[in-house]
Amino acid sequence: MESIKFSHGLRKMYTINIFEKNIPSKTVQVLMGHPYITITLNLYTEVMGNQK
Repeated sequence: MESIKFSHGLRKMYTINIFEKNIPSKTVQVLMGHPYITITLNLYTEVMGNQK
């Protein structure tokens, strides 16, 4: 179970870092493999600020 938490933490850190580099939300969606942009936006709204 610890490895799952660690993997999720790395994934979230990666996503936050690319959002902080002002990568467009649609690009992040594709990189993360989310089928819908709403999934990406709902999961990472706390780091996005005005990028929505």
